[in-house]
Amino acid sequence: MKNYSNFIEFILRNTHQNIALIPHVVWKNNDDRKPLKELYDIHKYTGRVVMLDDMPAEKLKGYISKCSFFVGARTHSTIAAYSSNVPTLVIGYSVKSKGIAKDLFGTYKDYVLPVQKLASENALVDAYMRIMEKQNTEAEAQGGIQ
Repeated sequence: MKNYSNFIEFILRNTHQNIALIPHVVWKNNDDRKPLKELYDIHKYTGRVVMLDDMPAEKLKGYISKCSFFVGARTHSTIAAYSSNVPTLVIGYSVKSKGIAKDLFGTYKDYVLPVQKLASENALVDAYMRIMEKQNTEAEAQGGIQ
């Protein structure tokens, strides 16, 4: 949770972007809304953090497709981001996340942050910075930042 909170603080402090907390699994014993509500409560004072309600998958994908960057741990949410061309950082807890990234990008390095590597309180910020550097380098190679 400290990693996620630090990441949100970093985005709020260093960008003009807003944060959307998007639950993807809402089951009795496995409910994304619980940890997302904790994060929301910490950062709601900023007015730049919103928490979406549970809704059908196609509506969730619509919101995800409008993100400028996506961090997700749920496989279907990250596939929604990938398929919408949203730069995505996957918090991987299984080999499945590595395999999907490798199929898409030829590697999972810098696209998947294994949950075991969240030991550093800034692991998410560091991973975000690597992806953004890669995005900027690719944009420059194509003739300018887009």
